Amino acid sequence: MAISLRTSSTLVAAALTLIAGTALAADPGVISVPTAKGRDTLRVIGDTNDPWVFIEPTSRDLRAKGPGLAPHQPIDALTCVVVVNTENPAALRKVAGRMRLAAEPADGIPGFWLVDAGSVKAALKLANSLRATPGIKEAYLAEHNEIADRGDDGPIPGTDPLFTDQWHLLNDVVIGADLNVVPAWDMGFTGAGILIGQAETSGANFTHEDLSAHYVAEHSQVGATNGQHATRVAGIMSAVGLNGLGVRGVAYDSNFCTQYVSSAERIAEAFVWHNDAIDVKNNSWGPVDNNGIRYLTSIERAAFEEAVSSGRNGLGQILVFAAGNGGSTDRVDYDPYASSRFTISVGWINDADTVSVIHASNGSEPGASLMVVAPSNAIGHRAIVTTNHGPSPYTTIFGGSSAASPMCAGTVALMLQARPDLTWRDVQHVLVNSARKNDPSNSGWTVNAAGHDISHIYGFGAIDAAAAVTLAQTWPLVGPPVSTSAIDVAGVVIPDNTDTWTERTINIADNIKIEHVEVSLDATHTYRGDLELELVSPSGTTSVLATRHNDPNDHYASYVFTTVRNWDEMSAGNWTLRLRDTVDPDEGTLNSWTLTIHGTAPVPFCAGDVDNSGFVNVDDLNFVLSNWLTGPNALREQGDVTGDGWVNVDDLNTVIIDWSNLCTTSQ
Repeated sequence: MAISLRTSSTLVAAALTLIAGTALAADPGVISVPTAKGRDTLRVIGDTNDPWVFIEPTSRDLRAKGPGLAPHQPIDALTCVVVVNTENPAALRKVAGRMRLAAEPADGIPGFWLVDAGSVKAALKLANSLRATPGIKEAYLAEHNEIADRGDDGPIPGTDPLFTDQWHLLNDVVIGADLNVVPAWDMGFTGAGILIGQAETSGANFTHEDLSAHYVAEHSQVGATNGQHATRVAGIMSAVGLNGLGVRGVAYDSNFCTQYVSSAERIAEAFVWHNDAIDVKNNSWGPVDNNGIRYLTSIERAAFEEAVSSGRNGLGQILVFAAGNGGSTDRVDYDPYASSRFTISVGWINDADTVSVIHASNGSEPGASLMVVAPSNAIGHRAIVTTNHGPSPYTTIFGGSSAASPMCAGTVALMLQARPDLTWRDVQHVLVNSARKNDPSNSGWTVNAAGHDISHIYGFGAIDAAAAVTLAQTWPLVGPPVSTSAIDVAGVVIPDNTDTWTERTINIADNIKIEHVEVSLDATHTYRGDLELELVSPSGTTSVLATRHNDPNDHYASYVFTTVRNWDEMSAGNWTLRLRDTVDPDEGTLNSWTLTIHGTAPVPFCAGDVDNSGFVNVDDLNFVLSNWLTGPNALREQGDVTGDGWVNVDDLNTVIIDWSNLCTTSQ
């Protein structure tokens, strides 16, 4: 039976509280306790009906030994776990069973068993009974002893003094509302050997005490240095870990280098800069959050395509983008960088695992193209502690999607260390399939036809570094990319000031397994912010592409909207674009729209693969036979292969036919 470390932490915390001034019981009890040493007479501080109590030997003098000194407080404890050493487990189970307690073998220690009695009182009773039972070598109550570090109060090598403030790495208030990165580190994945590029308007302070060891000048662009924003972002990704200084990065053994963005040409150059050496590129920047549409230039689009086709020796550059800070009045869909299918868009949540909003126009942006979210700040919540350039080498006030994006980049570094041959598309697949459904009671969550939890607010959910690293190691690499496209030359009026949708449908005959869906929109309108746009898939999944917003500019000139909400759905069928304008006085026209679907060739479906093993074999045959004549209204999980509500000869024949045809769904 495993003993929870969280339980131990709670015990230590309670002990320290007692040390800090909690009064001792006026008349502590004295009891005889079976211990590992045999039997001790101990003074008990607390109620033996509890799972643990503080203890002191009766010989210990609890009084102060000098003027100004506080009385000694007990910090050892007796727990409700009984340790049993026996070669006769049946005798143990018999005695424990009379008390309705279960005995479990101690992991990896032959002959030893553990029984959680629930209270110290019950544990005492059980241990005394066992010690009188033939065949029981030992039976004693487990003790918890406070352990002290062998060091002084200064920085301790192997630690990071501010780590306890980095709640995004380990949240000690809302348990689980963090990156879950510690288990990934425990698996040995710390970003070693991975180089992260950092695109910024200025450079990080690469002489910083917690960054200098990981800065790689060889792959950095020459430009401005010592920017505050860049220094903070770099620390989240790559701050040196376990060095006795400051903070710890998500990928604390990774290296980083810098690229600079300004004009479209410099942005394009940054996308392709040293892509043979750089594994991941973080982009904690984007267009101004003013609700307006921004178009990619041709050189930027070409750079995107070059980065994913030739980067990392053909595996593709991993491009991570902050989703924006425009709050509910803006959308990531209006940002052509973060919403591109070539990038991973990252929104932000707070330390309570919910949407981060400072006010309506300053918070995490929703969107159909939003892939995942990661921790950041909000009013009334903790911000991000990281490296800083300024009077203090560290800051406690960083936030926004600028902080969430490098957490994703750091997580990707861990994934690539665990599985270097992941392509840029595989990385996206792993993040989609390993994301954690945060804020599960939020009404915005739905499920797409492929079974993925999806949200316009949270994408596929919060990044889970341990789950991502674990999945990456066994992920079956996706097949070559395939695409299908169709155009509807509509030429229809979009009525003004109405709640009625104008709908146009495109039928897709090709059936591919979807990754990204793009809508290129050509519409005439003198105030394009009035237009609301939705895309509905053949499976009924709705993607909100645009809501009414404050964008007074004219027209959509082949602007590309992207959605990830149809991930792993199938493409064949009718796709419906819905448009409406609910306010006066501008009327528009939908000139045309092009639907492009990107994904992979579908995996063959084998009806006879009842156990979902990827193969049709004797196991499926036996499964059907073991559920023979189940019905009416039997399920596929019960062996109803044909879906007629019964498990019968038709299901058996289907399995035999697929078996003889060597049908397989494995890749």
